[in-house]
Amino acid sequence: MIATGLDYSQSYLRATLQQGESYRISNYKGSGKNLVITAQTININANPGFAVVTLNFDNASVNPPTPRPTAPRPTPLPTTSAPTRACGNDVCVASENDATCPADCADVELRTWADNVGARAAEGIMFTVQAKRPVAITGISSFTQTTNTDLIQIYTRPGGYILNADSEDGWRLVFDDTIQHNGNSVLTEMPFGNDGRVTIPSGSVQSFYIYSPSKLRYREEGTEGQEIQSDESLIFNAGRAIAVTKWDVPGSTVVSPRVLSGILT
Repeated sequence: MIATGLDYSQSYLRATLQQGESYRISNYKGSGKNLVITAQTININANPGFAVVTLNFDNASVNPPTPRPTAPRPTPLPTTSAPTRACGNDVCVASENDATCPADCADVELRTWADNVGARAAEGIMFTVQAKRPVAITGISSFTQTTNTDLIQIYTRPGGYILNADSEDGWRLVFDDTIQHNGNSVLTEMPFGNDGRVTIPSGSVQSFYIYSPSKLRYREEGTEGQEIQSDESLIFNAGRAIAVTKWDVPGSTVVSPRVLSGILT
């Protein structure tokens, strides 16, 4: 904007210039010369905004003005995308475990058929589970045939049991106690303790064998080795029952499929 006026007198608008435009005042103050006013640069993005203006008599050649330095824009602070799932959302996902996220993964349970105790019983139940992520089994609960006080033993081994059902060779004993059985209406809990904790790598299969002379309840479901139940951590498969003797030896009765009525924790 170009205006004229003296001291505090009234000013009058003479021209409005855009960047690169000029305005000429002829015979400036009776000098016989023309005053040329040019808007070289107009920057309204700076803070504060500014303009570079040149005043020149009769368009004499002048060196171009040095542009005003501008400070570089600050680099934005890096941002980290929020995870789609977080500890504390009540879901124990593959990246969590009971040590890194106890809020989600402590006391996680996989129920087999705890809502249906089954109509049959045998001294031994063998089955496998497969880990979907690194997990640790810390105990098993099961319905029993009686309310006796009697022995319960739980064995485990990596891999399948088909070729290893005839003796305890290669099996690890993780529970061995004489306890009160709770019968077919209340689960009997069998915690392994710190020494019996069973760690299963992701994708691996683990076999379990539960034995009691007073018998354990089971149901018939699917085929041996078939997936029966699963969650974020484990796949539970149908197994077999061993009756009369403790292991699959001459004189024993082996039947399948058989599914444990209980809970893995």
